[in-house]
This record gives sequence, structure tokens and C-alpha cells, in this order.
Amino acid sequence: MHTEKREDPLTDLGYETRDVNYGALNKAVIGFFVFTSFSAVLGWIFFRVMRPSPTRADMTIKANNLPNDPFPRLQTNTTARVDLMELRQREDTTLSTKGQNPDGSLHIPIDSAINLVVSRGIKPTGKSVPAISKGNTTDERKMPEPGAPVPKKPTTPVAGANKPKT
Repeated sequence: MHTEKREDPLTDLGYETRDVNYGALNKAVIGFFVFTSFSAVLGWIFFRVMRPSPTRADMTIKANNLPNDPFPRLQTNTTARVDLMELRQREDTTLSTKGQNPDGSLHIPIDSAINLVVSRGIKPTGKSVPAISKGNTTDERKMPEPGAPVPKKPTTPVAGANKPKT
């Protein structure tokens, strides 16, 4: 039997040699659950007290507009078609009449607008931008094939392209 006092080698490495304080750990866990339960009960009471009670108007609106619980109100094909017809009729009357919108802008019928554009023409802007696509390019500016490396600098300058920054 050894009678000499030996030191624990884990102490030199920085480990604690004493056991966990179970009494303090139990108090902390019990305190956490008591606090959580108390907060939940307090929150439930708070929301019960602060919930606004429905007014009589709210109850009549709910009674008039909503069907009974297990049977939701669905739109039939007939009502969907009627609603769509009414929407298109309103749009047609708006598009085919002259008038003023609520925001103050004027509108004219679509056919009149098309005739005005045809008769007056569209003013050219004077700017031309070349189309860069696989089917509409010149010989010196071909788009690379898929998977081919993209050239870093174009060989010829493009009209209207930004100059590279130096």
C-alpha cells in the first residue's frame, strides 16, 4: 500500500480536480424552470387581459360574410366567369372612352392613340445601338461558341460602347 502523497498529473495541465457542485446546479435548473413557468403564466394572463373584445359590428360582419366553420365558401365556375366578364367590361369601357383619371392624367381610346401615332410617326432619337447576338453580328465581331474562352478585349471598337477605365 502506498503511503506517500501523489500529485494528480491533470492538475499540471490545468484541469480541475474537484467534483461538480450538484447542489448549485440543481438550484440553477429549478430556478430556470420556475422562472420559465412564471413567465408563461404571466404572458398568458397579460394577453387574456389585453385582448380587445369584439364589438357588435364585428359580430354582424362575421355573421353576414363568412359561412359556417366546416364549409368554406368557394367560387363556382359560373361566378368566376361572371366576375371575369364584369372586369373585362370595366376595362373595355375605360380603354374605349375619353376621360380623366383620378390622378389628373387624361386618357384616350386605344384605337385613337394608335391612329395618332401612325399619323404623326415616332421621332427618331438619333442613337443607334448595334445588336450583339449570335444571329445578328458582323464577321469581325462573332460571339464565341458555348464553352469557348471569351476574348478579353474586342478587336474593333463598338459604336456607343464605354471606353475601358485606365
